[in-house]
Amino acid sequence: MDLTTTLLAASKADKNAEAQLHQWTEQNYAQIAPALALELASEDKPEQARTSAGLFLKNTLYGKSVKTQQIYHARWKSLSAETRKSIKDSLMLALRSNLPSIAHFGAIAASEVAAVELPYREWPELLPTLTANLEAAPHIQQAAFECLGYSLERMGELEETVPGWPELQTDLVDKMLTTIVNGVSPSKPEPIRIRALTALRNSLVFVKKNMQVAEERNFIMRAALMEATRSPDVSIRKLAYESLDQVAELYYEHLQDYMSNIFELSTQAIRTDPDESVKIAAIEFWSTVATVEMSIIDEQALGSSSLACQYYTKSALPNLVPLILETLSQQDEHIEEDEIDLHSTGALCLQTISQTVEDIIIPSVMPFVNQNISSDNWRLRDAAIVAFSCILDGPDTQAVAQYVSQSIPVLLQSFEDPNETVRQSAIFCLSTICKLHAIAIQPAQVHGILECLLKKLAESPKVASQACSAIYNIARSLRDETDQDTNLMSQPMMTLLQSLFQVCDRSDASEHNLRATSLEAAAEVISSAARDVHIILVQVLPNVIDRVEAALKMPSLSKEENDEKFQLLSNWCILYQALLRQLPKEAVLPHADRCMATLLQILQMDNSISHDEAFMAIGSLVDNVEGDFAKYLDYTIPLLIKGISKFEETNSCKTAIGTLVDISVNCGGNLVRFGDQLVSVLFECLKDSSADRSLKPVVISCLGDLAMALQGAYEPYMQVTAMLLMQAAQQQAPADDEDLLLFINELRLAVLEAYMGILIAFEDGNKLHLYMQLLQNIFGFLQYLATPASCADEQVVIKAVTLLGDIARLLGSNDSVKASLKSPFVMQLLTQCADVSTSTWTNEQVSAAVQS
Repeated sequence: MDLTTTLLAASKADKNAEAQLHQWTEQNYAQIAPALALELASEDKPEQARTSAGLFLKNTLYGKSVKTQQIYHARWKSLSAETRKSIKDSLMLALRSNLPSIAHFGAIAASEVAAVELPYREWPELLPTLTANLEAAPHIQQAAFECLGYSLERMGELEETVPGWPELQTDLVDKMLTTIVNGVSPSKPEPIRIRALTALRNSLVFVKKNMQVAEERNFIMRAALMEATRSPDVSIRKLAYESLDQVAELYYEHLQDYMSNIFELSTQAIRTDPDESVKIAAIEFWSTVATVEMSIIDEQALGSSSLACQYYTKSALPNLVPLILETLSQQDEHIEEDEIDLHSTGALCLQTISQTVEDIIIPSVMPFVNQNISSDNWRLRDAAIVAFSCILDGPDTQAVAQYVSQSIPVLLQSFEDPNETVRQSAIFCLSTICKLHAIAIQPAQVHGILECLLKKLAESPKVASQACSAIYNIARSLRDETDQDTNLMSQPMMTLLQSLFQVCDRSDASEHNLRATSLEAAAEVISSAARDVHIILVQVLPNVIDRVEAALKMPSLSKEENDEKFQLLSNWCILYQALLRQLPKEAVLPHADRCMATLLQILQMDNSISHDEAFMAIGSLVDNVEGDFAKYLDYTIPLLIKGISKFEETNSCKTAIGTLVDISVNCGGNLVRFGDQLVSVLFECLKDSSADRSLKPVVISCLGDLAMALQGAYEPYMQVTAMLLMQAAQQQAPADDEDLLLFINELRLAVLEAYMGILIAFEDGNKLHLYMQLLQNIFGFLQYLATPASCADEQVVIKAVTLLGDIARLLGSNDSVKASLKSPFVMQLLTQCADVSTSTWTNEQVSAAVQS
């Protein structure tokens, strides 16, 4: 089958043709890539084959994951300069095709190549070509702007996600911006203007320097974006507000000169624009402004904000909030759960405004609530309840307490509203109250609330799911009362658990996430249990094991059934965790074998959905039965190593490592025979360059826990451990890179924990002399941490001081150690330590060692 025939077949979703294209790509990329580009550019080829070639060429460069993206880019860069030039020449021909579809797909493919090459100052011919194309036919102009827009979008994504991706140079940004501004004028045809504005929106992340220049900033803000809000074209108006939204997020400090006009334009759009999507975009602008101001206010409270808050949100309240409240009564009864409409956008905006302005939102909203809560119109009743829900996450409990107290009888009455949307909103509102302001609920009201919620469990999946969430939040609010003889959950405990398990068994429990929500609520109810209901939980544990065993036997023929089965198993594992944390060891041991058998069976299945929760359940079992877990190690460790080996699945890997820590703490010397395998997989994770960097602190800290378990048997791994810890300790970050600095301090904390774990291991294993080989690196590390240049945070300093104390206590009699303890950095660290008890104890250990 030749390329043209294969592409035609692939365009019709022929699986064999698609597989053939992938095979050619894997076997000889240097041949297929230029062939695809030539196919796209060849005017004598069928149009469908050409568009298919452009799309497939683009997909050879677009990776859905960072790792795949890096592989694809490396493959592209491995092509010879001549081959790459021939591909790019073909793409530039396609961009000028007489067929609009070919020019379009040429833009898509060219943008993917541009995203790889432009940041490295390659393909200098592209921008002059695109600029020249702006003098060609309208569809060619559109393709030029599409290419710019897609390129900028992809470069922004790559810069954000791919480690080490170079920033786009400012001179290149200037050239692209110069090309883009040619198309944003109101005099341009709307299709061209839409694509130029899209490119402008995608360029905003790169125009920091341009926004600092008043003339250039004024053009972007006034001539391009604010002018575009007045366009008769819906797409252009929507693009304008989306772009202003991005400006608010990226360049808040430059908004002051324009906010008066933007306020008038945006509120007018919310009030009168005939298109809902434009209204949504205008509201989202204010959500972003409120979010940015919330962050600034929070940072100012910590003394770390570099921006001054202009309080645009607070100033806009009197005029903006009434408009937002109007949107709450514009519910779409037929909208899908994840779809965005005017109602949900307004609700989110009101919630964000409330979080930003806090107590002062109350007088702006409560009159609307009081006026409409008893309306004959269900839309207004629902809007009143939603409005009250939205402002609960802003004001202090003391400020909102009287309204909460007054609302509960009204909300319980609304549970019986003839309209399901109102019932659902009332339950959600009460759930939010329980989550945020439980202290404002009178204890005498709790049982009445629970009784009403239990009745709602029999209603539609949507309403029942909200009722489960409310029960979850009530139970969570009582977590602090679990170490008591009794609490408010004791009396209804059995009824609640039975009812929630019955919900799980409903035939429609897969709708609206009802099954998962019911089991999460049951787990939280168990977690809130006081001592007087432990006898009930003892009966629940074997029942849960029965249910897990039954779930394991469920047939699952389709992928959907399979996913549903594993999600169910995952939820039951959450219940395992709750029960194992609550019950005493003697109550768990009789059921431990059956419980562990189900967990091992889950982990042996080829599906990671439930693996994380199964590992955490094993961790809870380990913590409960302690050393008695040792009999399961031969079955558990191979599965644990397999879980840790999934470096590409960061969260799963972390969870498996967390379970290893639990086992290390509780099973100690029983792990010695597994030492080689466990240390090896942890070392591999640290050395794997593709593993997410957040794994490194977790792995390094785990080495310390594993060392404490192995004690003297950790000796064979010392040389490699010393090298890895030294490399980690040498990592540094510039003071102005907050994210990297946060990671570096997490890494330092883990390194110190590992050093402490190894010290304790060798103390317990009577091999303290082996620790001496680490001291040069350790003291060098501690000396650096004592300097301002290190930017060590409070927790790092406390841990460093603790390690110093342990070294002084255990090795202080050694002359070289004494000499190091007399160094100035020791006193510097002690002075910087924020924990007085730790610094005092360490000072005593150091003094005793030095004077001995």
